[in-house]
Amino acid sequence: AVPPQYFPLARPYYFAKKLIKKGYNVTIFAASSVHNSNKNLIKKNELFKIEIIDGINYIYVKTCNYKGNGITRIKNMFEYSFRLICITGNFKKPDVILATSVHPLACVAGIKIAKKLNCKCIVEIADMWPLTLVEMGKLKENSIITK
Repeated sequence: AVPPQYFPLARPYYFAKKLIKKGYNVTIFAASSVHNSNKNLIKKNELFKIEIIDGINYIYVKTCNYKGNGITRIKNMFEYSFRLICITGNFKKPDVILATSVHPLACVAGIKIAKKLNCKCIVEIADMWPLTLVEMGKLKENSIITK
């Protein structure tokens, strides 16, 4: 969910721009590590970093860098989701949370935060986890993850 200058497939950025044009105030929470790169948007020992880009409030949540789809990427997913849940008390309560399934734990975090803050949560399935991995032959259909 990082801005386009960091990763060109920035669909949340463009969606946020449309919402802003309609008068909404938008905040995007994103992992600090940029997918498929060595770039991390948080260099210091901070849990999160705030940046405003084109009127969009970005909150980068500190996560480890990773390469490929190994154990470090899974660690990154858990870090993001857990830390996101932990830091939400630092910010104004939203009217609605749109939790996008970049990975499944992001949606779980969105739902948990919405319950904690007593607000609505919309879950957007952007990637058919784990079906995509099954279709790619990277995961067996009857594995524990797919059940």
